[in-house]
Amino acid sequence: MLKQFPLTATATFAGVLAFSVVATPALSQDSRAIIDKMMDAHKAAGFTTATYEEFTQDGTTVVLGDVNFEVPISFSIAEEKIAFDVTVSAPEMVLVKPAETDISFTFEEISIPEFTAAVDYNLPVDEDIKAPYPVSATTRMVNYTGFNVSYPKTSQFENATGTGPFADLAKLIHFGIKGSADRETLVQLDTRTKMSNGSEQITSQSGIDMLDRRDGRIARYEAAEQTGRDTFAAQEGKEGSSFEYSVGRVSMRDLNVMPLLAFMGIAESSEEPVEVSSSYSAKDIKGKATTPGEETTFSIGLVSMGRLTYAPGNLAEILDSIKEVETAEDKNGKSAPDMFGEIIANLGTYHLTNFQLQDLAVDNDEVKMRLSSFDIEEVAPEGFSTAAFSGLELGSGREDSSVAVDQFTITDVHYPNVLEGLAFAGENMDKPVQRMLEYMPEIGSITVNGITVLEDGDQMGSLEGMSLSLANYINSIPTQIALRTDTLKLNPEEMDANLRALLTGDEVTVNQNLDLQWDESTNTLSISDLRVEMSEGFNALVTLKFSGVTRNLIENPDNAEEALLSVMFDHALVRVEDAPLARKFLQKMAEEQQMDEEALADMMVGQMMTSIQPIAGTDFGKELKDKLTLFLLNPEKLEIEMAPQQPVPFTQLMAGAMMAPQTLPTVLGATIRN
Repeated sequence: MLKQFPLTATATFAGVLAFSVVATPALSQDSRAIIDKMMDAHKAAGFTTATYEEFTQDGTTVVLGDVNFEVPISFSIAEEKIAFDVTVSAPEMVLVKPAETDISFTFEEISIPEFTAAVDYNLPVDEDIKAPYPVSATTRMVNYTGFNVSYPKTSQFENATGTGPFADLAKLIHFGIKGSADRETLVQLDTRTKMSNGSEQITSQSGIDMLDRRDGRIARYEAAEQTGRDTFAAQEGKEGSSFEYSVGRVSMRDLNVMPLLAFMGIAESSEEPVEVSSSYSAKDIKGKATTPGEETTFSIGLVSMGRLTYAPGNLAEILDSIKEVETAEDKNGKSAPDMFGEIIANLGTYHLTNFQLQDLAVDNDEVKMRLSSFDIEEVAPEGFSTAAFSGLELGSGREDSSVAVDQFTITDVHYPNVLEGLAFAGENMDKPVQRMLEYMPEIGSITVNGITVLEDGDQMGSLEGMSLSLANYINSIPTQIALRTDTLKLNPEEMDANLRALLTGDEVTVNQNLDLQWDESTNTLSISDLRVEMSEGFNALVTLKFSGVTRNLIENPDNAEEALLSVMFDHALVRVEDAPLARKFLQKMAEEQQMDEEALADMMVGQMMTSIQPIAGTDFGKELKDKLTLFLLNPEKLEIEMAPQQPVPFTQLMAGAMMAPQTLPTVLGATIRN
């Protein structure tokens, strides 16, 4: 399962651990005795080395010299042992007003001019996997100051236990989270990580300021600036590449690591969601990726998140399920979807109130992108309430072509249960439609405003607005649909040559409307307003109504033939009016054929009537021929209505179409009028 472990983010770990080992409150009237007990507490937590070489005291201020701590850390995941050694050293540590309570060592202030943390990794290596892994990391921290800091005595963590792969680290982790500080500042934190393939990662943070750190929580974390550079070594004849970035002020509120520790099996878990952070923001993000022959730059004005909660899962259970999947050991009759279901269930659940991104820009030789904002709200594993972006511009770096979107919004998105879909698919191979529906999300609405498409500087098309509303879902199928298209403009030059010849303006404007609804109380399916309008002269309206459309047809689409036995045709209307495009078409064809327009219209309609024999011989067919010919010559209005006196069973229509099509106009009550 696990062939290597991506421990590249060593700066955070080494920095936090360094805070815990160098900020060592001690000293009261018997200073050396308290220091020795404090060092013993570190060793009880898992440190192999906790020493100082020099000790001086001036009133209530104590200075320790040459302070060193070492701690080996190891755990196993999927029978692969992960190990690394952390060493922290400080030439000088100043402690003010040390004191000792029943549960902790405390001090009013700690200041450390400079200290370093080094991490040496001992990771499992699989020769078949070429991905690089970290070899070592060093962190240098400058001017640490802590106020009202406390660290726990052995009694506060010696009984700490855990489950899963990190159980042996329970004492060490609880030693860290039992400490506290009213405020901690760090002027500079620099980290350099070396990778197995010669690549290197360098990060630097400045102006770090933390408030109220206690019980695994930090009330406020801020960093004034962060920069980084990743250098990727050349491999197998390929040139190297690099990525560098900078981040302005970073701010977090109410950061809580306890839910993550609960997931790891080190802290008490909760079935209810627990706050991980109340807010996060990062400003003025900039980056540059350089590869052979290409450079890509990006910038983001702001990234922010609202309240994030997490109901912890169980890592140990996940690893056990993965082992079952990989080795097929003792499945106890469980199917593959059941086992994957256990894995996903043990990931836990989360909820994010909102995420926002502002002022994104990406540039290289091929693509230029701008995005004013992106927002997503109420995010959870089941879906999200709203996602929207505005001010999107996507263009080519080499050509004057682009797509721009003023606004896009999608609401009320609910994801399908993939595991239920897998289980259904495995047991119902004879239901292809339902198997597809099991993976379909439910969407409340989609709205798009202000689309513009340019090609070589010319506008190819635009859309003022479009909205799609979907509601009353049954079996992942919406039973109420409303679709609106407002002012879709197309460049005739991009259309088919025959259609283009009919158009006279510089652009074609299309408006469209659709309302579809299924009424469960009456079992009717209605298309009440399907409308298309073209500025060049074409207006069409279609309405349809069917009864006997039962819920069974929607819930069991693979049995549609059976459900269709109850469906009946009630009414239909097709109306075309104000359609000079029809006359333009006739004029163009008459000119090409060198024929009189009336003769051509009669010939064209006659050919069409031949294709619908034997309906053409009915009274309706004859009237259709006359009305359609008149419409081509004077396209003001053509209306065909089907209004039977009683609803007609769908099966009767199909039988009539095959056996006696000439009866259909009478059965359907068909009429035609200009």
